[in-house]
Amino acid sequence: MSMRFPRGLNRMTAVALVATAVVVSVHAQSPSIADAYGAVARRIATASLLGNGALDRLHHLCRVIGPRLAGSPAQAKAEAWAVEELRRVGCDVVRREPCKVPVWVRGHARVEITSPERETLPVLALGGSVGTPEGGIEADVVAVRSFVELDRLGKENVRGKIVVYDVPWEGYGKTVSYRVDGAARAAALGAVGVLVRSSGFGGSRTPHTGTLKYVEGVAEIPAAALSFEDASRIGKTVREGKAVRIRMDLGCRTLPDADGANIVGDYLGSEKPDEIVLLGAHLDSWDVGEGAQDDGGGVASVVEVPAVLKRLGLRPRRTIRIVLFANEENGLRGARAYEAAHRTTAMRHVAAIENDGGVETPVGFGMKLPAGATTDDPRFRMFTDIVALLGPLGAAKATTNGGGADIAPLAPHGVPMMSINTVGTRYFEWHHTVLDTFEAVDPKALDAHVGIHAVLAYVLADMRETLR
Repeated sequence: MSMRFPRGLNRMTAVALVATAVVVSVHAQSPSIADAYGAVARRIATASLLGNGALDRLHHLCRVIGPRLAGSPAQAKAEAWAVEELRRVGCDVVRREPCKVPVWVRGHARVEITSPERETLPVLALGGSVGTPEGGIEADVVAVRSFVELDRLGKENVRGKIVVYDVPWEGYGKTVSYRVDGAARAAALGAVGVLVRSSGFGGSRTPHTGTLKYVEGVAEIPAAALSFEDASRIGKTVREGKAVRIRMDLGCRTLPDADGANIVGDYLGSEKPDEIVLLGAHLDSWDVGEGAQDDGGGVASVVEVPAVLKRLGLRPRRTIRIVLFANEENGLRGARAYEAAHRTTAMRHVAAIENDGGVETPVGFGMKLPAGATTDDPRFRMFTDIVALLGPLGAAKATTNGGGADIAPLAPHGVPMMSINTVGTRYFEWHHTVLDTFEAVDPKALDAHVGIHAVLAYVLADMRETLR
């Protein structure tokens, strides 16, 4: 068969135009996301909301295993349990991917105001903090509401003092910087200890733990979290011109690194098993509370996804990979180890989804846009169509804020980053506190998380196009 081309149009240009026309025609005739996956999404949602094994799994993680700080005996028990659980729910290949994790021991914590009046304060040492010398330290207090205010005081006013960060709540992303960097910033000016306003909501006089960062070449000083109420009260007293003196006695210590592991389970794809939709949560937790919202609920919900799909007889084209990360809370060793182990195959990850924002009532799903992209990007428009399938689960709003700490190392490889959005009403009341227990989780919200992640993972793993 011969082809005739209009005058002035060469063969290569004409073939390209024909090919483009064919692609446009195919896409115009292909079913929409709603037409292709609407019915199966409703089946998955119904199966999830009618009940599943996530709540029992969460109860075991919280009450039988308990708090799971990296390097602890409980974390080792959680890893062994996770291997068996992923096999039980139907993953075809399950394995441990070893990594070294830090071992930090909290020890005792006693902090008291010794002047103007004696009072013991509820505190939690910050993860990674050094302990005080035996017998503790006692010093006068300087209180600041920002790093700018701290720097203005200078060494002459900070040296030998305990710094209290009486900072406002401006959302977790901003307020947490005082927990992470506060000790090093104060130590650089000669402080001997710091007490940081907790990175969370006030109202219950409950301190929130969390990790800090020391800086090479700067003294490592003891650090603990105060409740919002106590930080505010101390700050007000100091600003009124009254001298405050505090005694700190922390028994924290760091031991040599221990063996840990990411626990990985693959629900293999039927046509393209080497292409992967990663569905992740972190298995570790802080050593206070039970790690129910952070991140036991995330673990329980993503592990249930293969079980739901298997019960419905659904096998997507690509592999759905469940990754239960090690050491998210105080080191991100698991996240870095996963990227290093899968660097050569990272381009085969067509999406990475992280569930680590608590399991409150869902409202939508987010995907982080590539640099320079807007919501008019075809990938985001396709993502919006997929998220629209979550209407029966109350989460049909697509946003541009997806991602998470454990999947972040995959972002430079071009892997689309995604995460669920919830109402977030009480998460930062429970987060990193003794209040993060099994009772903090609403079973209906947990079931909805199962359904949402099952729908998203299945569609992303089955659709012919990808969002890469």
